[in-house]
Amino acid sequence: MYKLTFLVPLIVLCSISHLEAQTTTTIIPVASTWKYWDLPSLPASDWHTGSYSDATWSNGAAELGYGDGDEVTPILYGGNTSNRNPTAYFRKNISLSTYNSSNTYAATLKIDDGAVVYVNGQEVYRNNLPTGAVGYTTLAVDAFINENAIANFNIPASYFTAGNNTIAVEMHQAVVTSSDLSFDLQLIQTTINNTNGAPTTNWLKAIGGSAMERANAVVAISSGCVVTGTTSSTNGDMQGSSNVGNCNTDIWVSEIDNNSNIIWKKFYGGSNYEEGVSIVKTTDNGYAILGTTYSNDGNVTNNRGNADIWLLKTNNTGDIQWQKNYGGSGIDKGSEIQTTSDGGFVVVGSTTSNDGDITGNHGNTDFCIVKLDANGNIQWKKVIGGSSWDIATSIQTTSDGGYIVGGHTGSVDGDLASTNNKGHDAWIVKLDANGAIQWNKIFGGDELDELYSVEQAADGYVFVGTSNSFNGDLNATPSNLDAWVVKTDFNGTIIWSQDIAGSGFERLIGLQILADGNMLISGYSSSNDNTISATQGNQDAWLLSMSSTGSTNWQQLVGGTLNEEFLAIQQGSNGAIYAVGYTTSNNGNITNYHGQEDALVTQLGQISFVGVASTINPSDFNLYPNPASEMVNMQFMNQIPMSIAILDISGRNIHTISKNTQEIVTLSTESLAAGYYLVRADFGNYTMCKPLVIKK
Repeated sequence: MYKLTFLVPLIVLCSISHLEAQTTTTIIPVASTWKYWDLPSLPASDWHTGSYSDATWSNGAAELGYGDGDEVTPILYGGNTSNRNPTAYFRKNISLSTYNSSNTYAATLKIDDGAVVYVNGQEVYRNNLPTGAVGYTTLAVDAFINENAIANFNIPASYFTAGNNTIAVEMHQAVVTSSDLSFDLQLIQTTINNTNGAPTTNWLKAIGGSAMERANAVVAISSGCVVTGTTSSTNGDMQGSSNVGNCNTDIWVSEIDNNSNIIWKKFYGGSNYEEGVSIVKTTDNGYAILGTTYSNDGNVTNNRGNADIWLLKTNNTGDIQWQKNYGGSGIDKGSEIQTTSDGGFVVVGSTTSNDGDITGNHGNTDFCIVKLDANGNIQWKKVIGGSSWDIATSIQTTSDGGYIVGGHTGSVDGDLASTNNKGHDAWIVKLDANGAIQWNKIFGGDELDELYSVEQAADGYVFVGTSNSFNGDLNATPSNLDAWVVKTDFNGTIIWSQDIAGSGFERLIGLQILADGNMLISGYSSSNDNTISATQGNQDAWLLSMSSTGSTNWQQLVGGTLNEEFLAIQQGSNGAIYAVGYTTSNNGNITNYHGQEDALVTQLGQISFVGVASTINPSDFNLYPNPASEMVNMQFMNQIPMSIAILDISGRNIHTISKNTQEIVTLSTESLAAGYYLVRADFGNYTMCKPLVIKK
């Protein structure tokens, strides 16, 4: 007889949070009672949902399984040792009385050999099983000799609801002759105790020199973020820029780590004006940076005349690999870039040209969409608009292989499907994969209505902007300019429209729709009444989270007595939220101001470390005291690690103990600043991580 259990590397999130206060609650303790199905069949197709009745299932305390001898509740395997049941099913109903969307949920699963975990009918975790549909006869990918395999993973709060929830797990054998099966699961909830559910600000950084800087776009990476914008300084944080005089600006790009340190910075441009407006990470781990240039020297070549759309491809430290200009003799400005499934790019901007790369201008300013291959060569281009001005601000790829384009328009003719435009309306255009218009819609009322970002949601599209209309598609009476959020179906028909207003001025410009349907939005507000939190001064940078139905989850205002705005927002795979923009203040939340206008960058929320799953019991690796002040003990019960490392929240190695031979290692922490760290023990073929808190 032999034991087959799971022992392959898997992703685990060791979470450390910069929270002022939090409460940890064990929702499902180890050795809890579970309902289980150990008969030789699938219980039902909806067995993992909350609506399914498990009244006929057996129940017993964990550990559940057979073959190891340490089971609290033995389950059936089918009676035939040569053809055991390939799958066993487990369910548990729980009640969350302290649920909110900012909670974090950490699970520890005893796994043998493969598993899928569900919350309220939705898959939240899979390991050692093939992709695609999983059935009763599906076998795990691999098996190893270890009966204590442990998988640690986080479950996003969006999968849970307040009140009743259902946790369901299916455990699959790797072979039907396997001699054992083991199951247990622990679930821990961490509640963030702040007043409005907003994530805590980890850091807020003003970046600049004595002139003017602005951060326009951000892309999140595992170690922090990469920011692009514009600078007219040559000192302070902008040393190295080639700007000459206050009328000239360069594109500026910097990588910033999770501790707010600038890792590298690069400047691109010529003797005239450049601005970086959008950035994406590329498949080769580099970046594509979109902007506008008026130069024809320096880094810029082959300017078509006046202003061109400018695209730079760099490596992962910002060194230029190639650069291309697009436009004609008029003014051509870039707005946003996205990667495409073929490895290329799609770019949107606005144009007044009708020559060079641009044909088909309808008059004044038009939308301009350009599809590029991986080397920046034009595959197709589309100019859309009417005889007045049409300003494109946003583009996203869509699930059908096409594109959704947004902006605002003053036209009433040409490509516009409606002539009801009152002179300044939001405009959405749906394109197919080749750039052909499938449909287009205008939105707004009698006054100013502008769209700044549009994205596809699971059931349609969402756009954000600003409006001071009081009729048409607006469902509230505005006071000055109001923040505006609209949800449509896949044909552009409005599902809901939200006007978010105080007595001052508001604008929403950045948007990211998360996998759970919630939205992160950025902009500014000058109000301190109605639904708007109190501002610090004249105009504050504003962050919001909204649900898929338009309700506000949380909001946060940042600033001083003058003007701030967050122009872009993105949550990274490490769970942190990054927002970028500008500030002209030197008080309130703003410190280290450099002069005139600084770029503003912030990180919020919980940071998660990516490591390798442990295959030992978490209790076999202990840290005490934790929190620690002057020293910490690291105790290893069953196996001594080859090396031990202490990492900061960015994953940077702070201290390493190599060739360790001790069961208990004592380390002085006097030199460590107060904060959150990660202790990583390397056992050779696997690694285990535990959080460490230092208090002074």
